[in-house]
Amino acid sequence: MLLSLGTLEPRKNLTGLLEAFARLAPQTDADLVVVGGQGWRYDGALARVAALGLAGRVRFVGHVPDEELPRWYNAATRFRLSFPVRGLRPAGA
Repeated sequence: MLLSLGTLEPRKNLTGLLEAFARLAPQTDADLVVVGGQGWRYDGALARVAALGLAGRVRFVGHVPDEELPRWYNAATRFRLSFPVRGLRPAGA
């Protein structure tokens, strides 16, 4: 399972994640699980999933209470940070 966590709104670049997953999906059997409450402009993400042919591979879980988050992190094989964090650099940068 590939995990993305955060409120679903444009600044989190969910569209970019979906497009990247569309390129990766043929190479993996892992599905994308998106955990987070619905923010503004959320409907566009749902439409993008359908347009990219990912309806069976992307699951929107919705808001999850903080005490349940460790279960989601532990189940994930990969985690996607949804926005840049000041001072944090990708490996090799």
